[in-house]
Amino acid sequence: MVWAGATIMVLGIGFFLKYAFEHGWISPTARVVMGMMAGLAMLGAGEAARRKTYRFLSQGLTGGGMGALYLSIFAASSFYHLLDTGTAFLFMGLVTATGISLAVLQDALPIAVLSTLGGILTPVLLSAGEDRAEALFVYLGILNLGVLGAAFYRRWRALDLLAYAGTILLYGAWYSSYYNPQRMAVALVGLAAFCLLFILIPVIPVIRGRASAAPEAALLPLGVGIATYLYGYQILHEAHRNGFAGMLLLMALPHLILAKMVKRTVPDERRLIGAQLALAMTFLTLAIPARLGLQAITVAWAVEGPMLLWLGYRYAEPVMRAGGCLVLSLALWRVLFVHQPLHRSLFTPVFNRAFATDLLVSGAFGVAAWICSNRRGAAWSRSFASALALIGGLLGVLVLSMEIGAYGSFAGAALQQRETYRIFNWVLLESLWTVAGLVFLFCGLLMSDLPARIAGVGLLGLSAATAAASRLNFMDAPDSLVLNRLFLGGVFIVAGLWAAARIYSALPPPKEAAAGRMPAILAASALAELWWTATLESYRYFAYSGGRTGGSGEQQWRAQLAVTITWTLFAVALLAGGFLKRQAPLRYAAFALLGLSGVKVVLVDMSQARQIYRVISLLGLGMVMVGVSYVYSRILQSKGGRAA
Repeated sequence: MVWAGATIMVLGIGFFLKYAFEHGWISPTARVVMGMMAGLAMLGAGEAARRKTYRFLSQGLTGGGMGALYLSIFAASSFYHLLDTGTAFLFMGLVTATGISLAVLQDALPIAVLSTLGGILTPVLLSAGEDRAEALFVYLGILNLGVLGAAFYRRWRALDLLAYAGTILLYGAWYSSYYNPQRMAVALVGLAAFCLLFILIPVIPVIRGRASAAPEAALLPLGVGIATYLYGYQILHEAHRNGFAGMLLLMALPHLILAKMVKRTVPDERRLIGAQLALAMTFLTLAIPARLGLQAITVAWAVEGPMLLWLGYRYAEPVMRAGGCLVLSLALWRVLFVHQPLHRSLFTPVFNRAFATDLLVSGAFGVAAWICSNRRGAAWSRSFASALALIGGLLGVLVLSMEIGAYGSFAGAALQQRETYRIFNWVLLESLWTVAGLVFLFCGLLMSDLPARIAGVGLLGLSAATAAASRLNFMDAPDSLVLNRLFLGGVFIVAGLWAAARIYSALPPPKEAAAGRMPAILAASALAELWWTATLESYRYFAYSGGRTGGSGEQQWRAQLAVTITWTLFAVALLAGGFLKRQAPLRYAAFALLGLSGVKVVLVDMSQARQIYRVISLLGLGMVMVGVSYVYSRILQSKGGRAA
């Protein structure tokens, strides 16, 4: 009610001055003097009410008096031209200072808000349409020091936000109207001064023990940082990239200093410490792309991430550790999305900047994993280290795979040997995945790390499945039997699967139900891969090798016979191994394969092959089956009627 009445009184004074001006009742000087006397009278009445403990009445009268004084000075300058701009500016500044002093004296935040708004509006109301940046920035500096001093004394944190909002709006108005490159120094000095002032203000009361950290202690520096970054970008980025990067580094410095000061004086203010560190890391990270090029940004972030992680552990700062992980994630994002494609023309494999950069990011994850693994105090550090190591390892495999694929593609096109390099690509990729799978599996078993074991088995499975499918695309490759890259690459994968089974048997993971079955699964996968590789190799050689088209005729009949012989020999080998190793599953697999061979002879060879090949297939398979049955019966008799 009091504030409404005071507002109505100010409006009444304003309309009275307007009406008197229009009808010429009193001179302009008298009108201004009467308005100022009314304002002073209201200020006096407000002080008198304060002394009689009429708090709300006092605040209303004081606010109304200040409004009357602002209005009178504005009218004297802009309407009646009784005061020049400088004098009016000085008077309005005195009114603002008086209002803030009265607000502090009366502990009245509304009066402080009104005074601050009046001080902020003064340059707008008295603007002469000229570029007076130096005077504006000095005035705002003095105004903000007074306002923030009052806020510090009375713990009015909301006043900080209002002061900065008004300051940055006035700065923006000047920038949009008057800025040009010749005014760069003035613009940067003003921007830096306001930035430093408003990042110090929320923290000083906490350090001095006058207040605890409120949300605006983090929000105000964040807003200040965003505004400073945007204006600095507009001023410096295009023509002065080095200067812009230096500005960001300087912006990070006070936040680091404040974080250290808060940690030393009030270590319980974890949120404020974290906010300051987060802002410092943000500006440090932003400084890198502001200065460096594509690959250098990724390199810098790959180095910065583990460093922040180590500092976070060293000084027990969770925010810094989170920042390190965030920076590593940014580097990973650049590798996966920004750096693609890795190469655009023929290049030197491995020894090139793009590959080295991406491999460095993979190594950075490994270093981060090592840093986390050495912190045994936290229960989650081991799992976190495992995750980082796994990401780094998989990224390394991915980068190597992209390097191999890109080189094979470009080299094949340049040398006009696309098919040769396609084969080279697939064999090399499958070998890489096999070796990587074994490494992951071994490390996972050695360190009881389930995700690493899963990754290892997954890579081995990817290698085997890719080899099984890719060989179908190279059936017409004119290579020799067995001694060629496709077959030897397949054998290498088989050896990798068999080695994985042996490793799993030698280092079984504790308390895992599937541990006993996994070696058998891997061994069975190795045998299946060997069978499929041998089948395709025998068919390819007899159907397509030597320049033959393999479309129909003699080559197809020979190829079908070769497949039948291959399956039969493979079944005999399985049966022998089953007896020698006392493994019933191997014997059962041998019988199943013999049965499959018989079905093939009847359904495929009998209908497609020439007469001589039918005879060979039937006689050969029949003799093998009879011989196997005879040997199996003799062995059963020697074992007392049961298989060992």
